[in-house]
This record gives sequence, structure tokens and C-alpha cells, in this order.
Amino acid sequence: MLIDHRGAVTDTGSDSDYAPIAQITGAGHALAVLDAVEVAPDDLDRYRDGVISAFHPAGTELPDTAGRTIAAWAWAASRALDYLHTDDATRSGVDPARVAVIGHSRSGKAALWAGAQDPRFPVVISNNSGAAGAKLADTGRGESIDALTSAFPHWFPPAYRTYAGRPDALPVDQHQLLALIAPGRLVVASATDDVTADPQGEHAAYRTAEPVWALYGLPGTGLPDSTWPPPTDRAYRGPGMSYHLRTGAHGLTTDDWRFYLHGDLFRW
Repeated sequence: MLIDHRGAVTDTGSDSDYAPIAQITGAGHALAVLDAVEVAPDDLDRYRDGVISAFHPAGTELPDTAGRTIAAWAWAASRALDYLHTDDATRSGVDPARVAVIGHSRSGKAALWAGAQDPRFPVVISNNSGAAGAKLADTGRGESIDALTSAFPHWFPPAYRTYAGRPDALPVDQHQLLALIAPGRLVVASATDDVTADPQGEHAAYRTAEPVWALYGLPGTGLPDSTWPPPTDRAYRGPGMSYHLRTGAHGLTTDDWRFYLHGDLFRW
């Protein structure tokens, strides 16, 4: 299930790098696409126009701790999964116990939050999700809380912005978000030239989350060691965690999909 914040997948003939349907179906998978913009527009002035106003009526102030766009997209992914558990969906060949939720960039943040809250997703894929996604907050690299919440104040509750300039005061960090997915399979993908997302910070969070999988009897990240950077353009698979560092820039590419589609992600 692809959380699509771009509105880029509009028909079954899509064959872009972002959603190469022929590549996906050719590997024996189905693709379900959630149009995130229909759920909550990615717009500061309109983000409440979708489901958020169903919970907090228009014209009323949202609580400072209430979820915004990212939370709405994650919530909708679970509602889409509800449908994939219906008889109509299973009769069409969908196995609801083998649904991976995937998101790229801002949608990768939503995919992580969806997987952390809904254990029915056995596989959660973060593709270049960066700050407030798979990247540790206080690395001194990539996008900061200040930059993120200044540019996109509608993504998160205002309470998050109170930590701008003081990430060391956060009560939790992103490796703990990743750990909430255990014992499901976490997949973290980074790109070497994706400076904003801080691939080194994503790698560090991935490694730091591993002890929680070990508590479930699934120890190991699959990486050869803790050295940064690991060898690029190859998949690493541990008992409950998977990782790759692709050469290139911020994006969801056919090379990324190749690692996902042939990574044996539903086997523990």
C-alpha cells in the first residue's frame, strides 16, 4: 500500500519510477494506492478540509497536541487496510496478512506512524523519510525541527515545534518510533546524496532500534557492521529489519522497488 502525497498515481497504467506498476505486479504483488491529498490536503490553508474536520469541526481551534496532516494520512492507511480485510478484497486475491505500507519522503513519515500504531501492517517501509521519520533528531545534519516545522507547520501538532532549536530536550527520538514497529519488519531506505534527509542519521536510528527486535528473538540488522557508510546499492536483511543505501538523490526509484519486491520481506 503506497501512501501517495503527490497524487501521482492516477491510473493502472502508471509506470513511473515512483510507482512502476508493471514491475510491482510482475514480481507477484498487487499495488493499492492511498491518495493522501484526498484525506488531508498538503496545504497550510486547506489541510483540515478532509478527515481532520470530521474529528474537529471546522471553525474550532485544533488542540496543540492534535495530529495534523501526517497523522491523518497514517490514520487513512489503516482505514484502507480495513477495506483490504473485507471479503470483497480477499476474493480479488489480496492477502490482508501480507500488506506492506510504504511511503516516500513526507509519506514515509506517515508510513512509519501508521505501522507504529497498527500492528496489522507486518511490513513498514520508510523510503527517504528523513527528519521526523527515520532520522535521529539531533545529528547536526539534514533538516532540523526548526526548518521542518517552519516550512510545513501543517504536518505536525504545534507542540512539536516547541522543540525547535533544542532537540536534546525531546522526551523520545526517532529510533523509538522505529522500534514501535517490532516485531513487524521495518525497512529503512536512504540515498547517498539525500542531504536533507540525512542518510547517516537514518542509518544510526536504524541500528539503534535493533535491541527491541532482539527482545522478540529477532536480533540483528543484517548490516555487516556499524560503520558508516555501509556498502551501497545492496540489500541488507536481518531477521526483522531490512535496509539499503542507494546511490543517488532523494527519490523513490525502480532500484528501490527492486530491493523491496525481491527482499523476501514477509519471511521471518
